Amino acid sequence: MLHRRLAIAPSLDRLIAYSADVFHGEAQDADSTEPRLQPGLQNDDSSGSTAFSTALTQACLATADQAGEHPVMVTPHDLRASLNTDLENAGVDDRWLRHYFGHQTEGGKKLDVHDANYDLGLRDEQLQQVADAIESLLPESGRDLRIPTSKLPQWGRGTRQAARRNDVEGRWLTDGWYRPSSEAQLTGPTLTLKVAADELGLSTSQLKRMLDAGRVEGTKVPRGQREIWSVPVAEVERVKARRQQATLPELAARLGQDRHALWSLVNEMGMLGAGRLPGERVYLSGDQVAEVERELDRRAAAAAHAVPVSVAAARLGLPDGVVQTLMRQGELVERPNAADSRLSHVLVDSVVAYELRHPRQPDIEPDEPLVSIADVRHVLGESRHAVSHLICARELAVTWLDRRQHVGVRSLQRYLARHPRPGGHERLALYARARS
Repeated sequence: MLHRRLAIAPSLDRLIAYSADVFHGEAQDADSTEPRLQPGLQNDDSSGSTAFSTALTQACLATADQAGEHPVMVTPHDLRASLNTDLENAGVDDRWLRHYFGHQTEGGKKLDVHDANYDLGLRDEQLQQVADAIESLLPESGRDLRIPTSKLPQWGRGTRQAARRNDVEGRWLTDGWYRPSSEAQLTGPTLTLKVAADELGLSTSQLKRMLDAGRVEGTKVPRGQREIWSVPVAEVERVKARRQQATLPELAARLGQDRHALWSLVNEMGMLGAGRLPGERVYLSGDQVAEVERELDRRAAAAAHAVPVSVAAARLGLPDGVVQTLMRQGELVERPNAADSRLSHVLVDSVVAYELRHPRQPDIEPDEPLVSIADVRHVLGESRHAVSHLICARELAVTWLDRRQHVGVRSLQRYLARHPRPGGHERLALYARARS
């Protein structure tokens, strides 16, 4: 197996040395190269890569929740790529970077760090320059590499490190790295997770997720070999007061609205919040309920004056395409709809006025023969544009067949009775027989 020697930044070197001293300082383990339990892992001989990736994902979600923004997910490989970019910007030689990050290009082929042809020829001073460049990227205040966190190490049961838990935590306390949960400042009486969940009408798993996400305030306190959540009574009362606000199902039932449609409206109005957990109930304050009611009234008032194109087409007995043509011609007045969607709406008054100008023809009977538009042109001796005008004026009753417009024979007969055309009835009878 090939090994690479890498110089590391002094800040990271101090952190690694401290961790090795605390966790792996036993004489019998000094020369062991086997993986050992690290803080946050519950199994012996775990590498920690999965735990680190999970912690990174949780950190991204928590940061986005605090900022009220959409989360930007970062993977461990993204951190590696970002460091590569920062070092390039810092002027580190490209060949040194390939060695440091475990990549080498030879003849257009990217080689792995364990490839037999890997370049192991960097001198110590060159490696040290890379480590110094990394150290220079850290601000003076951030070179301790310790970040406060509410997360606790998971020691597991029966693991090698679990037997050394008291020693390790004692070392942490002495060095100022650890403050046990029992020292947290709890104001007033507290409740256990189970009692608090019962008070709130939640399951323990639901409340735990809310505590983990910071949606409910609480503190972990030691209980034997484990630590459990403790929730202040004042926090339980605060959450209970919030839960007494209107929920979406309750508001939908009171307003006579569809629950899913109301959810879409509330989401459109930005009332759900960026940090809402999946499956978490939505509660609306009195001001939010009043705002939703005003928006519903506005949309109802607008809907009373405008209808969708499909509704106008059904009322006029015309295809949707014909109604859209009438809108372009100005015969029907288009109006933006109340819900701000992309559906076209027609002013109701213009539909009523059109009905008065052009009385509707009787609907086509199910057994009524149909004549294609091309045949209607020959029967009437008119152009396609003229026939379209007759359809828009509701002089002819139309329907769709095989994705093409057809005219009912009876409406065509009524039109010929009002507007005789030489040979029109004979041609119509001929086309009708051919169709039947």
